[in-house]
Amino acid sequence: MGISYDAQRGNTRLAQFDKDHFEVYGWRGKSGLDIVKCNDGENVYVIEHRKNKQTGEITKYTTEVELQKVLNLWQILKKNCEVGETYGYRFIMSKIKEFYGFTVDDEAWNGGKNRSKYYFPTHYYPLKVLESEGVIQYFGNGGVMLK
Repeated sequence: MGISYDAQRGNTRLAQFDKDHFEVYGWRGKSGLDIVKCNDGENVYVIEHRKNKQTGEITKYTTEVELQKVLNLWQILKKNCEVGETYGYRFIMSKIKEFYGFTVDDEAWNGGKNRSKYYFPTHYYPLKVLESEGVIQYFGNGGVMLK
């Protein structure tokens, strides 16, 4: 995807998608996410490998993420966050809710049925894609810092 941010000029540009779809195979020795870009121009695929601690079996999960939601979150972050400053989970959540006009309660944002409707498609996965592009640092507690 190639999102780049020039802090001196405040410029952002989105480079073209990779020309060919590529897959990531195998186990890397720990659970984690691989971001796979596809040339369809509309989606990014997040591939997660999880190892069952009891059986050792490795399972691969693929999640399709709308590119537009990634770009929306990038615009939200650029508009509301300063480079090098850390912003918490609740701040990011409030800006996403404001942008989309969501009225779901803060406590229900990533709980139950709301996780798949709001949290994952507009918050978690877009942040992981932006992190993979190197434009943000995403902390385990939900905090974010623009680079």
